[in-house]
Amino acid sequence: MNDHSTHEDSNKKVADEQEITHTDQTKQGVENEELAACKTELQDLKSKILRVTADFQNFQARIAKERTSWMRDAQIELMIGLLPVLDNFDRALTDHQKQEHGEVFTTWLTGFELIAKDLYKFLFEKGVREIDCSTTFDPQYHEAIAHVADPNKSSGEIIEVLQKGYLLNDTVIRPAKVIVAK
Repeated sequence: MNDHSTHEDSNKKVADEQEITHTDQTKQGVENEELAACKTELQDLKSKILRVTADFQNFQARIAKERTSWMRDAQIELMIGLLPVLDNFDRALTDHQKQEHGEVFTTWLTGFELIAKDLYKFLFEKGVREIDCSTTFDPQYHEAIAHVADPNKSSGEIIEVLQKGYLLNDTVIRPAKVIVAK
């Protein structure tokens, strides 16, 4: 019985070792599959991080561009709003400089001239420039209100400026309204 018992024990050990080897191989196969799945997931996550990073950088660039655009638009709107004030100062000063006035009125007129000068200085510092109307008509900068025959002027020459035009950093914010020779 001892031989039989030893033989059974020996068979049992062999069977146990085979089972352990099979279990180890199965565990290793599962671990390899899990490792491969983890590597795939890691690659997917890296790709997602790269896409999210690129999207975020694009978002930041777009926001910076939009912010610049909003600031430019707000500046243009402000300058356009100030132009009628400037026009009224010019008209008032031009009309009253032609007339004789008392000392009090002359003092007031001098004050208004200083205000107009400061307003022009402020606008100049912000990039506002008056459109040159001493040249020939250019539809990019001038708006022709009328075409008049004038024997002393050549065709396309500006005869009279009805309303000054202005640029803001080389962008027309209001074209000059002019009368042009035929």
